[in-house]
Amino acid sequence: MMRYLRGTVLLGVSALLWACNTESGPVEGGTPEQLFTDPQSMFIDQGDVKTILVRVLDQQGSALNEPITISNVGAGISVEGDSAFRPIYNANGELVFNNFNNELRLFVTGNSLTSTSFDVSGASFTETVSVIVLPDPLAATLSTDVADVGEPVILTAPAGFTFNPNSEITFAGADEPAQIVSVAADGTTITFLPVPGSNNALLTVSNVTPGYAPALSIPFETPTTVRLTTTTLLSSPDPNTAPTLPVPAAIGDELVYNDINTGTDQFWHFEITEANTTLAIAFDWQGSADMDFWFCDAACTTAGDPGGFGGASSDHPEEHEITFVTPGIYTLQANNYDGGNAGSFVRITLERVAASE
Repeated sequence: MMRYLRGTVLLGVSALLWACNTESGPVEGGTPEQLFTDPQSMFIDQGDVKTILVRVLDQQGSALNEPITISNVGAGISVEGDSAFRPIYNANGELVFNNFNNELRLFVTGNSLTSTSFDVSGASFTETVSVIVLPDPLAATLSTDVADVGEPVILTAPAGFTFNPNSEITFAGADEPAQIVSVAADGTTITFLPVPGSNNALLTVSNVTPGYAPALSIPFETPTTVRLTTTTLLSSPDPNTAPTLPVPAAIGDELVYNDINTGTDQFWHFEITEANTTLAIAFDWQGSADMDFWFCDAACTTAGDPGGFGGASSDHPEEHEITFVTPGIYTLQANNYDGGNAGSFVRITLERVAASE
């Protein structure tokens, strides 16, 4: 974090008072019209320091030589003047505050997490500067820091912070955000599926609300990462080594799988345990490749049985509904028809549905 070098000349007064002037000397004849602060509100990371400039302006916008006071400094922050901002030397060769310095610079330090303010007064004007102190990083915790691709991971917010239904989790270096499974009704936890490319990457969660600033919805980086137990694919280029993935158990249930398509053909096995099981299947992928999908038997020697879908276009997602009359192991084959976008992200969504009449 950036730290600012404090001046060696400190003013030991309870209410901070300076003469304020940004010109080379005092401005005479102007009538105070406005007290100007830059910025007018502040976001500060806990433990960090930021600066604010204060001026009294006349009708021409010129800064005037007017005394400035700081008061009503809220808990959780400290405010002090920068006595080394444009200082001058006195007759003894000592650095002292420049009374003709009509632009005042303040240091504001975020000591604890809070939403507070302080007042700046000059001439007959008073401005309230709002200050919100934020954590850096967000001290959220993971249910596990070692997970399989497709294994749900729970992120728990620290006390006083909540996630929102539209919160999103991203990883540095990953092409796609995590698949959000659910957000707790009270916002204390968010469950997600890590995606390929997220291995050991820093995690950022968006739309987080501090309890002390309920109007905010902002992103935070967390201090923890998820290490995937394998960096290999869920799918396989060989049907004989393809993984077997479960399907939704009851009508209305939905499962989502994330993967990476690295070659022309990729394979997954799905175990159907009940006769006449109907699945609504959606394939989505990254990029503009023309990808086709179909089911075959376990060894993929009988292509297109019980069904398939695809087409000579790159439109996606592709969606289809298939009824599996006989229980057994079926193989889903994804074909990258034009060979484009090798290594692209793939998402498979399975929903158990009632058979169409």
